[in-house]
Formats: sequence, C-alpha cells, structure tokens
Amino acid sequence: MNDLLDAAGVSRRTFYKYFANKMEVLEGIYRTAVLLLLARFRELEHGAGSVDAWLRAMVDCFFDYHLSVGPIIRLMQEEALRADSPLARHRLHAHLEMVRLVDERLSGYGLHRDPLITRSLIWAMESASLDLLGREASREEIEQAKRVLGELACRCLAPRST
Repeated sequence: MNDLLDAAGVSRRTFYKYFANKMEVLEGIYRTAVLLLLARFRELEHGAGSVDAWLRAMVDCFFDYHLSVGPIIRLMQEEALRADSPLARHRLHAHLEMVRLVDERLSGYGLHRDPLITRSLIWAMESASLDLLGREASREEIEQAKRVLGELACRCLAPRST
C-alpha cells in the first residue's frame, strides 16, 4: 500500500477518502482500461474498409494495448478470470460489448454468427496475451500471435466465399 501511495504522491488519508482499499483502485484501473479498449475498437470500425481488415485491426489493437500497459494488465487479467473477483463483471461486460460490436459489423454485411464463436476468439486472445506477457515473449512471437489470431477471426467470422 505504501508503494501505491508513494507512486501516486498522495497521503493515506487522501487515498481512503476516495477508495476503501487497493482492490477498488485495481477495479477502477481495469474498468478504465476496458472502456478505453472498447472505444478504440469503435474508432477502428470507421477506419477499416473490409470486415477482414477491421477484424485484424481489432486483434492487433487488443495485443498492442495489452503490451503497452504491461505487467499491470497481466495482473488484472489474471484477477478478472476469477469468478469471485470484482473485476470479473467488467471482463464479462467487455466480452459482451466486443461480441455486440462484431455482430453489428457482420450483420451490416448480411453475416450472422453464433456469439459463442466470437467469445471463443476473445478467450483465445486473452489466453495468448497472458502467455505472451507471462514469459516476456519476443516481438516476433507477438506479431506471429497477432497474425494467427487475426486469420482465425477472419476465417471463423467472415469466411470468404469461393
């Protein structure tokens, strides 16, 4: 707790005026991170021409965001995976919002997919992110994960007609 107070440059009294404990701080950071990531996904929707380009951009954004935030996102992801965590509901909200965004975009092209497909891809990205962050993967490994998961997203959600 002292490290947190020192890093924030606030007194213990000021801290407890706004937060009951450090879990509330973590929840606030996680909630803000989720909102920023979702906002970025919405911005990408307007810039990408094709569904494939948009899906790949979302995957890239997901990994780039997690990597830019660094170790704190790994800690928060691990905590959010626990069903009894205060972060779990924010994780669920983020998943549902991502599924909604994908469904809206795909329906504009007459494509309809089972939401479980999108959720499964989100789980795969989360798992890959935790693995890559946990072992401090190289930039090449991260780029490979982005390519593979981007391709999976495109093939599962917006398969090309042949």
